[in-house]
Amino acid sequence: MENEERNMFQYIWKIENYSYCWQEVNEFIASPVFQMCTTEGSSWCLKLYPRGVASFNNSTGLYLERQLTIQGPVFISVDYELSFLRSDGTPEYTAGEKACVFIKGQSSGFSHLLSREEIFQTKKSILLPDDTLTVQCRICFESIGLARQIQAFAKSKIWVHRELFVWDTGEFNYVSPFGPGCFAKFTIHKAEISLKLCEDSIYVTLEAIDDVAGMLRFRTGIVDSDRSTSKYLVDEYMHNKEKQSITTFLITRSKLLQRKDFYLPQGHLILHCESIYSKGIHIGQIESHTYDKIFMFNPFDERKKSKKNQTPVTPSCCSANSSMREDFQNLYQEGTLSDFTVKVGGEDLQAHKAILCARSPVFKAMLTSNMSENENNVVEISDLQAETVRRMLIFMYTNTVDDLDWDTAKKLYFAADKYDIAILKQICSDFLKINLKLDNVGEVLALANMHSDEDLKNVALEFLQCIIKRKTIT
Repeated sequence: MENEERNMFQYIWKIENYSYCWQEVNEFIASPVFQMCTTEGSSWCLKLYPRGVASFNNSTGLYLERQLTIQGPVFISVDYELSFLRSDGTPEYTAGEKACVFIKGQSSGFSHLLSREEIFQTKKSILLPDDTLTVQCRICFESIGLARQIQAFAKSKIWVHRELFVWDTGEFNYVSPFGPGCFAKFTIHKAEISLKLCEDSIYVTLEAIDDVAGMLRFRTGIVDSDRSTSKYLVDEYMHNKEKQSITTFLITRSKLLQRKDFYLPQGHLILHCESIYSKGIHIGQIESHTYDKIFMFNPFDERKKSKKNQTPVTPSCCSANSSMREDFQNLYQEGTLSDFTVKVGGEDLQAHKAILCARSPVFKAMLTSNMSENENNVVEISDLQAETVRRMLIFMYTNTVDDLDWDTAKKLYFAADKYDIAILKQICSDFLKINLKLDNVGEVLALANMHSDEDLKNVALEFLQCIIKRKTIT
């Protein structure tokens, strides 16, 4: 593609917290979707398989996929090239294909472009700086000549739950109240920690307490008499579906006793612990691009722009917005100065009228009139589950959706439509479109009919038509 710079589109996608990918074999992370107006609005994305596909389960797969939408011609022919980038921005691994014809819903790529060992071990320093993996896609269209090279930059961020705590395991003795060798236990997010003594060695055992797929990292060190923490003596990753428990050496009993005044303040063994758990991915966003009318970098339908022609805001993962997002999330979670109650499923969720009015026209109408909800500062919701409403409220405060799955997307879609939260509804709609399958397209059609969503209905119908055509050709 060296001689085709003038009609090339370059898409660079960064994935933060990459080591916390929890996806299993045949499961992928999708990049933010980009649209190309020159090809009549066709939509595209990249799909990354962190643990590989089929027989290549020790490799990382990377694919370019054309989205299954009503926009765009039936066939589009492109030359494309996929790469993993080093920390200095140069390609480390590159593979591509010329004159590849894409129909709607079709993908093309490579199942074993890069091994997991290279990413996490032998070439970690150059491929995974700051735990961020960078992917590049370059596309040339056979029938399109661009005036200059077009670039877009996107970012996704693996969701993580961090928990820091000091664990006083109690007076250090060797009488085991919990069973053979075990002298202390503690429960953290998704796991149980226990300390065991075997002869002269002390071990830390980390055991998953449920079957939910996820990645858990546990780090711990000893808090000494100076109230400082020695270096992390244990730093382990655990993938719940691969291992339900890990046992790791911590320190010897004799070393503790030799320096007990230092390691055992007041006779207690005290650990400083950090657990980091991941089970999802933030909705990514296009961060910036070299502007040209030929391309649109917008995961939403072009027809849904406002009268001011402003691009709808997608949930942000960038650091510039993280502080504000965290502040508003804390405001919701702590309930500081809350002045409104949402009663749902036997729970009372506290909220702020100003936030509700700013984010939802339905709540604004409710709370700026003489309706009983405004006078009593409470609303009762009977047709939604408490968890769905809680997630809807978190989105209204933070503009982010964490850990989205099929059932959650359907429920949030219903809630967003009811309270006219357009951005949340579109996010859920896009998730349903991207994850359409033969066994769930009926659910989407029913949902689209119920909410009079012609766009979602048309995508589902086109998906069915493509399936029928493929079976006919076969």
